[in-house]
Amino acid sequence: MIVEDPRAALEKLNAIASRRVFVSFPVGDGPFDRRLFEALGRQLSRRADYIFAYNILHQMGILANVAFLATNRGKVYTSEIAAYESLLWMFPDVSASEKAKLQDFVSQHLIRHGSTLRFDYDRTVRWAVMFWDVMTTI
Repeated sequence: MIVEDPRAALEKLNAIASRRVFVSFPVGDGPFDRRLFEALGRQLSRRADYIFAYNILHQMGILANVAFLATNRGKVYTSEIAAYESLLWMFPDVSASEKAKLQDFVSQHLIRHGSTLRFDYDRTVRWAVMFWDVMTTI
């Protein structure tokens, strides 16, 4: 979950669930690539990650279970354009000058990997999966 109001979202999920709730929250930067933000001259603001959500659940009297998942973001692309377009979701309000910086970043960091392209660095994205039975409260 990457939402504006984690408390409201968690309260709503807990209220409408009939038996059990499963949610996932990013750990640290989550799916956002800090290198891209730096290349565009932007600050990657810390969003509420799993520990913030877990504390909300604790305040709500919920004893949530937590498991962690890690994925390596070694994604491959068919073209430089495909790589560029796959990154735009991180910047919904990207300006023309930032688009140019993003294109430069992609050009500088894409390397050939067989018949495909990939970035010259690996990135691990971590998620915390939290789950609880709606009747399990403190």
